[in-house]
Amino acid sequence: MKFKTLIAAVALSAVAGQAFADTTVRMLHIETNPNVLKIWDEAKTDFEAANPGVKIEFQGMETSAFKARLTTLLQAESKPDIIYSWGGGLVDSRVKAGVLEDVTAQIDPGVAKGLIPAGMSAFTRDGKIYGLPYLTSEVGILVNKELLAKAGVTVESLSTWPGFLDGVKKLKGAGIVPLAIGGQDKWQLGALYGALALKTGGEKALKTAMAGEGGGFTADPFVQAGERLKELAALKPFQNGYLSAKAQTSGSLFSDGKAAMLMYGTWYFRLNPTLAHDKVGLPIEKMDFIGVPDVPGRAGTDKEAIGQLNGWLFTKGAPKEAVKFVEFFLGAKYQSELAEGGFIIPVSIDARTKVSNPLMKRAAEKIANLGFLQLPYDTQLGPNAGATANDVAVGIVAGQYNSAQAAQQLEAARKTDQSSQ
Repeated sequence: MKFKTLIAAVALSAVAGQAFADTTVRMLHIETNPNVLKIWDEAKTDFEAANPGVKIEFQGMETSAFKARLTTLLQAESKPDIIYSWGGGLVDSRVKAGVLEDVTAQIDPGVAKGLIPAGMSAFTRDGKIYGLPYLTSEVGILVNKELLAKAGVTVESLSTWPGFLDGVKKLKGAGIVPLAIGGQDKWQLGALYGALALKTGGEKALKTAMAGEGGGFTADPFVQAGERLKELAALKPFQNGYLSAKAQTSGSLFSDGKAAMLMYGTWYFRLNPTLAHDKVGLPIEKMDFIGVPDVPGRAGTDKEAIGQLNGWLFTKGAPKEAVKFVEFFLGAKYQSELAEGGFIIPVSIDARTKVSNPLMKRAAEKIANLGFLQLPYDTQLGPNAGATANDVAVGIVAGQYNSAQAAQQLEAARKTDQSSQ
């Protein structure tokens, strides 16, 4: 009898130990496309089946709310283990704040080798890995070819800044909204500001400014970028109420065929049906992606562009299962499904050939041959300078700042970031 009791106690202890060992990995994201989430759920189910006792929990949040609440969420007891990231200066600030986990020793070298090198470096600081990449994208201007044709504008004519401004005038004259913008969210105008500065001064001007040399962000390329924003704003190219509109609202206008152009990134293609009121969206054959027009006398080259390199960061104390899931999630199988569905430009080297959307495929080929991919300023720069870049870009088009004042504000914010390091 004592023997049976002992066996029962051992069995009970084993069951309790198994239950106690169960791990829940919380992944905080901003994804809204149900077709993308379906593929994510497939990866989740497959991983859980291969790893008994591990549960993956996706937690979605609207982008603006995500950015506004993340600092508080990272201090909570039930903080997420994995968080979506745009990379850049925001990684630097979180490394400094001590809220990220150094997972260098946990990363499978074989997994890292299968991802584009730029992706791995985007989440590595001083030789330490804090995250893994998920997708790349190009940021620029999407166009509705049908609406352009109605105004007598060709896609080719928009490739230069003077031609772009002329196209805006023709669209206005035809009673068509030239360019949809969400001024409340600010990032679209901030991205355009940064892209125009890159076209004007190139990678060298940005790196010189970030180092605080040559006048920092008060240097001529950044003033000229502001002047070009002013030129555009003077034509009143945006929809009514753009300053109080969110980026998603501008995307909906474009998806519904009510604006000829949209400042966005190639991730728009996966949002297109969700943004449209008919839940179908603008057909791909009616669209083109032109990037950002070239400016007169530019120092930037065709080997430079503005885009995103997004991924996942691991928070302090994240269990090892969090890293293993993201590695699994980045496998060629799921990245290929996302690429074939036209949802992302993958970071998996094996999956990059699977991109089905012709405009995304063209962007993927361009990104693969770039010498420099600049992130939008709200990502590329530190937290103060990034936010200030968005603020002053909106301020320029709203008539609150001239281009020199905007550049001075940006430089002051850069110095604030520098002094806090």
